[in-house]
Amino acid sequence: MEEYKELRDDQWGILKNKNYFFRHLARMRYDSIVRCLDKINPVSFLDAGCGDGVLEYCVSRRMPGLKKIGLDISSPNIMEAAHMNPGATFIQADGRHIPFKDSVFDAVVCSEMLEHLDEYVECLDELSRVTKQYLIITTPNALSWKIIKFFLKYPGKGIKELYKGFKRGYYDDSYYEKAHLHRYFCVGYLKKLLIARGFRIESEGVTSVWDSVFRHLPRFAHGGLMRLDRILAPRSRFGYCLYIVAKKMP
Repeated sequence: MEEYKELRDDQWGILKNKNYFFRHLARMRYDSIVRCLDKINPVSFLDAGCGDGVLEYCVSRRMPGLKKIGLDISSPNIMEAAHMNPGATFIQADGRHIPFKDSVFDAVVCSEMLEHLDEYVECLDELSRVTKQYLIITTPNALSWKIIKFFLKYPGKGIKELYKGFKRGYYDDSYYEKAHLHRYFCVGYLKKLLIARGFRIESEGVTSVWDSVFRHLPRFAHGGLMRLDRILAPRSRFGYCLYIVAKKMP
């Protein structure tokens, strides 16, 4: 985790990216999380791995009275998040050692963080500990176009990796390319981890059926794909980013 302490996330930049596709994927992810929060209507929520505070900004527009606390290990991220969200509280801390008592928050959100951690199980234990009711997770999906692209790029070993990935519950991204992600999770594996920690799965899905593989398509094709995305995403399990809403059982 030391390598992340000075890492600067730039989700604000992605939302302003010249590539419409990148902007759409980010907005679909944040919109999905906000809709989940709006549905469960918590009084307080913790954003574990808040980055530079985009989610807090989005939540404030839909749910202005919600008590918002963001946590991130990166000092530059915390500074930027606090600057962009004067009504929220931000704390620099390690997601594996969350500095709050048990069952403090009505909802805990962990968006695009678990895939970066070798100790993701330890982090999941902490998220489970501090939530009173709900845990919302988003993470890159194993069933996506990007994984298909990887298998096509490495056809000789692709089938073996496909089998190994489904067996262990995630695909190791470092096998395919030098990227900042460690893994792409299978939704069934994450659900199994959550159920073992006393949660009931309330809902699941993908935030978008497309992913960055399609960013090079000409601009005129984007509009149709985006309209189709809004129809297909709520009904699909295949796509860019999976989400799970889980409720802690008494």
